Amino acid sequence: MQSFVFDKMHGAGNDFVVTHDPACPLDKKSVELICDRKFGIGSDGLIVLSGEADQIRFQFWNPDGEKAEMCGNGLRCAMEYACNHGLSETKHAVFRTDSGLLSAERLYPGIIRIRMPEATEPVHKTVHGYDCYFLRVGVPHAVVEVDNLDNLDVKKIGNRLRYAEEFAPAGTNVDFVEVLDSDRLKIRTYERGVEDETLACGTGVTASAVFLMKNTDGGKKKYIFCASGDEITVEFPENGNILKEIYLTGPAVTVFSGSYNITQL
Repeated sequence: MQSFVFDKMHGAGNDFVVTHDPACPLDKKSVELICDRKFGIGSDGLIVLSGEADQIRFQFWNPDGEKAEMCGNGLRCAMEYACNHGLSETKHAVFRTDSGLLSAERLYPGIIRIRMPEATEPVHKTVHGYDCYFLRVGVPHAVVEVDNLDNLDVKKIGNRLRYAEEFAPAGTNVDFVEVLDSDRLKIRTYERGVEDETLACGTGVTASAVFLMKNTDGGKKKYIFCASGDEITVEFPENGNILKEIYLTGPAVTVFSGSYNITQL
């Protein structure tokens, strides 16, 4: 029986199957089944690592079987995994992602600080009557400020904006935010590829922090409260371009380890 080993992990409730086993199949159908919550392991994405030490290759697949350039919560989990499995012998590592080289630091077990990809300048778009601030943080995000986040139908509105022609052809992730003050906000995200709301999104948290930096007079450290109830912090440089140097800190938790029989794939 052929199988691959993995860890099931989550970053603020955003959950992943993480492996560095070369036996893990990476075709679209297999990834879809691995991420399926009824017939597979179940997750918001699949992370495959290879290499070690100075540059660890980080690859990410969404549950729809399509590859994505980057995942912030996933990269934190990858660093925690690398430390637990000997891919990194120190508290620091550099990951080679499809969004470039990104550094990570294990502050202590379960808490990881990572450097995010350079963000693009936000562009204002009015889409289906919503004011959207569109930017890329490795992947595309549309940030939408709302007044009553808790009662919002994130899946319905998020799906409509995700597929809007203004974001064609790639579409976008959609982040709904409720600003608490100049340094804090709450966020709920509709994720492209998952095609539903997730409990947290690292690149979405970063995009929302950029939105907060651009639209309020707060400090250089932002506190973002995710749907899971977890807090993620985003830090910007004291001097220089805030879009080029962004650091995200938050939890990375191993839920369980196992092996998956791939003969059924």
